[in-house]
Amino acid sequence: MAVDKKRLVGYLVGSGFRSEVPREDLWFYQLAGDCGHSDWPAHPRQWKKDTETEEGGGGGGDNQTADSLFRAKRNLPAPVYRQTYRIWKSTMDMNLQFCCSGRRHTIYIQPLDHFPDFIWKFSFQDEKEAGFFTLLQRFLKVFFLGMDVEVLPAISTDKWVVRKRQHKLTGQAQLLVDDLHLNLSAVKPKRAQAVIGITWTDLYPSEDLNFVLGQASVKYRSAVMCFGRFETKPYEMGLISTPIESVDGGLIHKMIRVLVHETCHIFYLSHCVFYECLMNESTSIAEAVSQPLFLCPVCLRKLQKVCRFNIIQRYNSLLDTLKEIGHKYPDENLTKNIAWLEKLLQWARVQSAITKV
Repeated sequence: MAVDKKRLVGYLVGSGFRSEVPREDLWFYQLAGDCGHSDWPAHPRQWKKDTETEEGGGGGGDNQTADSLFRAKRNLPAPVYRQTYRIWKSTMDMNLQFCCSGRRHTIYIQPLDHFPDFIWKFSFQDEKEAGFFTLLQRFLKVFFLGMDVEVLPAISTDKWVVRKRQHKLTGQAQLLVDDLHLNLSAVKPKRAQAVIGITWTDLYPSEDLNFVLGQASVKYRSAVMCFGRFETKPYEMGLISTPIESVDGGLIHKMIRVLVHETCHIFYLSHCVFYECLMNESTSIAEAVSQPLFLCPVCLRKLQKVCRFNIIQRYNSLLDTLKEIGHKYPDENLTKNIAWLEKLLQWARVQSAITKV
């Protein structure tokens, strides 16, 4: 059964009675319908959990270029797990997030504890002051265009009350992530929309779990992530630990992807079930870093509501930033992301020309 595109757009990115998709951005959000899977029922209310396991390719739209920009998930979970724009907005309203957003417009990056020397010696653009955390700051600024981003001085968690343990197989020191959220909340500046704690020390979410790559808390408006987790850890006997010794394009891609994924959670974005998207859930590091760097139309609609950016301006800024990174630190994933941005912007120019006719 063919997907009813107009109804699908309204269901995924519309916000209800007398509040439809912004007219000036309709060309983009139409992709939510164009890229919908051809196996999705024609009416969203007919959607039920599919018993098949295959994930389909592009949507059922006539525009093949549009279809290929976002890859739809064939299987959809129960409605309670589908965070459409309308559901997300209701959650934000209930938690009074919009009325406070005018006073909180800065994302803070908070380095925690020790980092390897190559992180501190890293210099982007051959400028001494353009270090590793400045690179992260710059990417956050274009991804969350409209938000201010600042880097705070590094602090030691030894001054905090944080539960720790030594992992029984790796011997690595680990910090309990929930305790870090509590402490980050206490030192967070008043005008902070979010504070992002970044550490090289391994993290764990509970005694019965090995590790966690990153975790966000909407309660504390904080996220914590471990970049040292990208080093191979011998959780099985016989495996050899592989330390990271330098910053390259592959490492940068992994880090910025985890950074923006966890930061989006602070803005109440749940895991995406509609498209292959930055906000897809992952159960392993390999799965996490293989997922897209960009938001699908459903998730971008939510972020645009918070940041109030111009879509084309944001995509152009992301393209310029990734080109600059990829020029100095070539990487296959960065190259793929650059090609995707160029394809989307080319499609946008065509749509803009059609609209003006």
